[in-house]
Amino acid sequence: MLSPYHSEIHWPAEPCLEILMEMNSCKNSLKNLLEGNTYKLSMGYHVLALYFEQAGDRENRESILEKAINAIQQEPLVERKRWEFPVCYDEAFASDLLPLCKTKNLTKEEVIFLHSSPNYLLHFYGFLPGFMYLSGLDQQLNHPRKKTPERHIAAGSVAIGGQQTGVYPLQSPGGWHVIGRTPLILVNGERLPPFQPGDEITFKPILKNRFESMKGVEIKELAYECI
Repeated sequence: MLSPYHSEIHWPAEPCLEILMEMNSCKNSLKNLLEGNTYKLSMGYHVLALYFEQAGDRENRESILEKAINAIQQEPLVERKRWEFPVCYDEAFASDLLPLCKTKNLTKEEVIFLHSSPNYLLHFYGFLPGFMYLSGLDQQLNHPRKKTPERHIAAGSVAIGGQQTGVYPLQSPGGWHVIGRTPLILVNGERLPPFQPGDEITFKPILKNRFESMKGVEIKELAYECI
């Protein structure tokens, strides 16, 4: 467990690609500057936090952060990819879909269309290993998280929480509204998904019989295109 000796770099509090790529560049610079040290990097929508195991020299930490910021423009551009997730929106996998339709005064088909149309931007992982925080959700589908989380959300569940959407990689408790499920295995043992911050995720609606035929497909077999 790392001690709370840390420093932070802040960006404007808005999810956008330009800020995300700057954060990625700064994160890569820090990894190079900190090689051989014991540390942890934590990334959010607009904050990059650096944690050290020992209190150490605060001036030295701030100097490292300054060097990383100055090196942002020198980092090579990271190759971005677009991944297409198959998602079944059948009610058997979507416990919160019809309640959401009622709340939003939308048909099931309209919700599916609105959810599967955007290209979502992956900002960072959190909450669970492999749980992606994705921006780009249509404003009509924005919905506050549940006041009382569910105790069991199935692995692969596609859900909405606030202004975000995401996929539960493992069975877990959760307070997001489940509107579908992917048949893909996202996390296998210690192997995490290959997606990187800056990648895009799209959702492709599939029928229940297609879902059943794809059960157990490894995420590494998912098709992608470079963007």
